[in-house]
Amino acid sequence: MKKAYQLEQIKQNLPLLNFVEAMAESNLRYFAWDVRKSIGYSSEKEMDDIIPLFIKSMMESNIDVSPNIKFIYRCEEGKVYHDWKLSALALCFLVLNAPIKTPELRRFQLKILSDYFIKN
Repeated sequence: MKKAYQLEQIKQNLPLLNFVEAMAESNLRYFAWDVRKSIGYSSEKEMDDIIPLFIKSMMESNIDVSPNIKFIYRCEEGKVYHDWKLSALALCFLVLNAPIKTPELRRFQLKILSDYFIKN
């Protein structure tokens, strides 16, 4: 009950709520669209098809989706399109689970794994 009370206090304090949201979003540093070609997806449709599967995989792995991926709209060169902001964890998860379509992806997957095993 105390936690719900604290949440209500935060909701009433807009600057604090904005700060909490900004902190949560600060971990979302990468754009799925920016890595799309590197991981071998040439079209928007391919990304649209893979993201729901990616989210489902995260949920099945008991990874909280909301702090790791967020649907957004971007505007570049007068064109508005949708994208997803990703945390480092989500980016690695996406890259490691993408089908190998390019040599760059294979190298990126191996780098992620080697960095992980060297640290551990």
